[in-house]
Amino acid sequence: MLLKGQVVPIAQEEELVEARVANVTVARTVVIPPNSVDMVKCSLEKPIGTFAIEAECGNVIVPMSVHVGEAGLRLPMVNMSGHHVRLKQGKLVGRAGEVRFVRPLPEVLTSIRVLREEAKCAVPDHFGDLYERSTLNLSDRKQVQVAGFLRKFQDVVAKN
Repeated sequence: MLLKGQVVPIAQEEELVEARVANVTVARTVVIPPNSVDMVKCSLEKPIGTFAIEAECGNVIVPMSVHVGEAGLRLPMVNMSGHHVRLKQGKLVGRAGEVRFVRPLPEVLTSIRVLREEAKCAVPDHFGDLYERSTLNLSDRKQVQVAGFLRKFQDVVAKN
């Protein structure tokens, strides 16, 4: 695993595994216009199956992303400056760290997702839009509470 540029060994089935990392470089020289986004063709110094990219390029913003395989690797690069930015072939733009799935998703997280879907389905039809707008930034627990409140008082509000 790669964390802020440092290789962190991970334990998998009681053995320590060294994560594979590789530099990500620009494949061809490119000029990114001011205040724009460009998909830049990049390459890895060595092949890695599934990997996450952490940016190290100071001239442009490169969002963190996860990729499967290197074929056709293109990264979005944002130039927020008021001038053109030239990235030469071979310029280091980030590091790729191997991603491994050690354990399946915990059951607790799965049950929260199920509760959220059940709460959404249990809201009376005429409250559907109100529920959606009211729960945009709420936690799963709060969303379930809002759904319960709307069900409890569904007779108070007219349907038409």
